[in-house]
Amino acid sequence: MSHSSTNPPPPGDPDPGSNPSDAVQQLMRAHGGMLYGLGRRFCGNEDEAADLVQETMLEAFRSWPTFRGDAKATTWLYRIAARTCQRMHQKKGPAAAELPADDILLDQCGLVWMASTEDASPLNDAVRAEARQRLEAAIADLPVEYRMPLVLKEIVGFSGPEIADITGMNETTVRVRVHRARLALRKAIELSLPNPSATGDYESSICRDLLDAKQAAMDRGVDFEIPPGVLTGRCKAVFESLDLTQDMCQALGADDLPDPVATRITDAMASGDDA
Repeated sequence: MSHSSTNPPPPGDPDPGSNPSDAVQQLMRAHGGMLYGLGRRFCGNEDEAADLVQETMLEAFRSWPTFRGDAKATTWLYRIAARTCQRMHQKKGPAAAELPADDILLDQCGLVWMASTEDASPLNDAVRAEARQRLEAAIADLPVEYRMPLVLKEIVGFSGPEIADITGMNETTVRVRVHRARLALRKAIELSLPNPSATGDYESSICRDLLDAKQAAMDRGVDFEIPPGVLTGRCKAVFESLDLTQDMCQALGADDLPDPVATRITDAMASGDDA
């Protein structure tokens, strides 16, 4: 059965009237690797990541005839993936503890990397590799309620409103959880960074206000400009390492979807398998 859409689909999205198998193949080519990476970071191992992609794609295949094009196919697909992630997590037991509030995470900052010091040097391969390992472990350790919006924002690249649509959270909750998760990841990788600087004194209320503005700029993907002399050394170091954390998250990008997983999905669609 064919469905019409008022507006043409975004570039890369299949038309709502496409054949279900063709549409899901197109989505799998475009998003299979990213979904696999999401699953690996969300579930913690490759087998469960493969299960996540397979369940998501087969559910998309079964549901495609009901897709009317009211939302982007990409958002619709990740909505299915988010529900699948939640089901898989519920089988593992109760939810993890909440992350501390932003100001507590800020107070917990220890030694921080001063990228702007004269003797600072670019991260070498060994240091960057260690920082990436710490980052990956820290993402896996995040409470699931924080891990999902963080991965969707910083690795997949969705906006706050899109994440709210995908997860069913309100936009304020998405924003708060992404902000706390960023600070938790920043804290987790700090020990692998060179040129540590003593934290020193700082005006907590000023630094907190600036931190809120900094995170809002990161949410929008714009530079955060502050007149010289406003930031204390500690705040500046925290901001610089926050930028590093975000850059490293974005560099994680998509994994390669293993060929056997793609083949299983294709074969299941061809046979009409609902299992």
